[in-house]
Amino acid sequence: MALSVGNVQHLTPEHGLAGAVVRSVERTPDGRVWFGCWGRGISAFDGVNWTTYDQASGLPSDDVRVIKLDAQGRLWAGMAGGLVCHIGDQWVSVDTGLEAFGAPQVFTICPFPDGSVWFGLGGGQVIAFQPDPSDNGTGIPRGSWTVQLDQDVSQMPGAVEAVVPLPDGTVMVGTNTRGILRWRDNEWF
Repeated sequence: MALSVGNVQHLTPEHGLAGAVVRSVERTPDGRVWFGCWGRGISAFDGVNWTTYDQASGLPSDDVRVIKLDAQGRLWAGMAGGLVCHIGDQWVSVDTGLEAFGAPQVFTICPFPDGSVWFGLGGGQVIAFQPDPSDNGTGIPRGSWTVQLDQDVSQMPGAVEAVVPLPDGTVMVGTNTRGILRWRDNEWF
């Protein structure tokens, strides 16, 4: 049995996409589709026009690993060399205030329904952002940052590649060296 998929359009850098290796795709409520491209930055496509953001336009790195929209409508992007939010029509670097992480290598972003956002890092850690109640999702994020998982707990040299919350409150964390870690009731098990 053949599956008919209709017309397929192949979009490449020749059409305006930043790069041919796309690591992440996210759609925003305004209809734009955002593409995180390995080694080439971020492209936004509105159905007609492309806009590309890269180091020359303010990104801390062109190695974009993940783009995610949070519960407040804020668009985050993680890369090798930092974390940014899309504010207005530019990407702005986000300072976590967590000195030990400096400009973190962000491998994954997981928005939670309560508004918090967890970030899996290249050093095996997970950090979390909890927005301040007055933060309406516009402008530079206001809130608190915490370390949810550090190497003392994970004891892994690799990266956190995936984070997903389950309905029972458990959070599953996928790594590239130590399998799966589970978190519930403020502890790892």
